Amino acid sequence: NEDGDNGELTLHQDEQVTGVGVYGREAVYLTPDLELSAGLRYDLVHFDVAADFPPGAETGTRTFDALSPAGGVLW
Repeated sequence: NEDGDNGELTLHQDEQVTGVGVYGREAVYLTPDLELSAGLRYDLVHFDVAADFPPGAETGTRTFDALSPAGGVLW
């Protein structure tokens, strides 16, 4: 838009993003006053872009993933 008026079409594309994340956590009491904990999370995000205007516009996919560990001691 230019000052509220529709301008010329410069890009038309369909985008789809999918994300999934799973995690696990465990805690163990070493003594009644001491806890040891650990966790692990995995995330996966997938992008899919299909451009149909302008002709020759870039189309493609991209996937990102990450593994995130965690740990702690509680006293």
